[in-house]
Amino acid sequence: MSSSPCFAVLVGLVITGCTSESETPELRYTGTMHVTEVTHMASGTVSGDIFGRITIPSELTPTARAANCDYFGTRQSAGVTFGTLTVSGMSSPVVVEPRGFIDGSLYLATLSASERPTEGTTIEATLDDWTGPVSVDAIAPSSLGSVVFPTSVSATSGGEITWEAGTGDEIQISIGVPGPGREQSLRCATGDTGSFTIPVEAIALIEGEHETVQVSVTRRNVGQTASQPADLLLNLAVESQVFGDVPFEP
Repeated sequence: MSSSPCFAVLVGLVITGCTSESETPELRYTGTMHVTEVTHMASGTVSGDIFGRITIPSELTPTARAANCDYFGTRQSAGVTFGTLTVSGMSSPVVVEPRGFIDGSLYLATLSASERPTEGTTIEATLDDWTGPVSVDAIAPSSLGSVVFPTSVSATSGGEITWEAGTGDEIQISIGVPGPGREQSLRCATGDTGSFTIPVEAIALIEGEHETVQVSVTRRNVGQTASQPADLLLNLAVESQVFGDVPFEP
């Protein structure tokens, strides 16, 4: 069956510390924001939401260790300098306030149908950083058309996905395998050529027996900007995505 068009916006954040020109800067903050509209091929249902997270990688490890004890020194809340996220270019801007969690900040919101990007529009993402607003934009790509998933995904024969070729900067193929206490996933990047065969050696990495896996194909266009003195690298990817469940054969 044909699928409705779907789009997503992804924002990645990286803040680097000050180093000499001869050194590789160490990450201080990392984050990714998703503003997503996706269509389930089987049911045709469409949903939209925002999910994002900013973390400080160093906060996930102890400050020091002694004997069998871990010590965690005073921590700075992740994402406190970034403030609100505003995504504009749709019928009205969407503003999201961050929420704190144990090792960072979350950005969560539900999108209405009118708040989702449409093909060819310029989508702008702005963070209200303490040094001033930081913005980046990208053009929403054409929606994925004629997407066909394999009848099954197999560790012996792989699985071919086809779609109508386009001019997206990149196509990402993902396979998700949920499970108790963990989640396995594969992500493959390819050109917007109209077909991709999932490598058997990649599928062989999936552990356990599963009746189905969730497969998605995503077309994305990207933009990037850097801000001083915040040392903030802001990435934006505007995406069209289709997903569905596919039988799995180990």
